[in-house]
Amino acid sequence: MKLIVRRAAAREAAKAKRWYDTRDQTEEERLGDAFMAEFERVVDSLTSLPKRFPLVYPPLRRALLNRFPYTVYFRLRGEDVVVVAVLHARQSTSVLKGRR
Repeated sequence: MKLIVRRAAAREAAKAKRWYDTRDQTEEERLGDAFMAEFERVVDSLTSLPKRFPLVYPPLRRALLNRFPYTVYFRLRGEDVVVVAVLHARQSTSVLKGRR
């Protein structure tokens, strides 16, 4: 399977990283870097068994990040996995309507 991350989703992940970069952190743990590592781990897992993630807004599926309150929304398109949004858990999902 091929992974495609839409520009809007990449911008949302980058914005979250910038926000975490501004939080208190130690030399051992950079929160922005930890967020991106978790985001990349989740996104990488989408291609192995994408149907294990729940269908929440057909045709969109949802994958939750561990430790960070963010959700990755994606859809299957043939053999491709298309990430359409990276939203904070409290953010309105209304933006998903235009991204399916």
